[in-house]
Amino acid sequence: MVLDARLLDEVLQLPIFTVKSIPHSCRLAFSQALKNVLYQVVDDPGYVGPWVRLLLLPCCTLQVFKPQTRQDRRSGNRKSLQQRHILSCLAKWRETDGFVELVGGVLSESGQVGTCNGGENFEEKDKKMGPNIKQCLRKDADGHFTVAVKVLGSSGVAPYNEDTMEILGVKHPYRPPPSMPTTLFFEAPLVVEVDTVLKCIKSFPKGTSCGRDGLRPIRCIVWRKFSCG
Repeated sequence: MVLDARLLDEVLQLPIFTVKSIPHSCRLAFSQALKNVLYQVVDDPGYVGPWVRLLLLPCCTLQVFKPQTRQDRRSGNRKSLQQRHILSCLAKWRETDGFVELVGGVLSESGQVGTCNGGENFEEKDKKMGPNIKQCLRKDADGHFTVAVKVLGSSGVAPYNEDTMEILGVKHPYRPPPSMPTTLFFEAPLVVEVDTVLKCIKSFPKGTSCGRDGLRPIRCIVWRKFSCG
């Protein structure tokens, strides 16, 4: 493998996703690898090879880990597997032919992604995706699953027009509100003491979501004090 500008251009044009922040357990190993490459550049700044290694260091060692199983997609497992992946790539980088193997792996993996679905390349797919879908994929790759769900539920994925409203109407048809019973009860079917209700409300943990009435536990307590004295 020749370390020239042609190789650098070929790798940098690939859809390679790297981590936004290097894990703490990997920073020492990455700093050592970066220092060694910088020393090579300083020793012979006119040679293209060290510059290519310097620019391809993040692409070869800081790639986002792609989970293969459902267990790997869990947040805790994904973080540990991401750290192991970076450390293994850095260990491979220190070997004699490690750089060649890492670059070959990057080219082979990205080549499979770019030629899938009948040869449609990644750039054409990326243009067809909306901004919310792109952001959702980025958040999912970072392990921020809650934010990814919020992005999918935000405005922008489905256009606001009559067709969308019609589809939503089919999925969620209108139902008339429930009618009040005509039978009158002379006695209350259930009687509960006020102190018992207040004790149950106070037993809710912090952050408990509201029910269908929209009232949270703290609001119920305030309402009880003002209404009951």
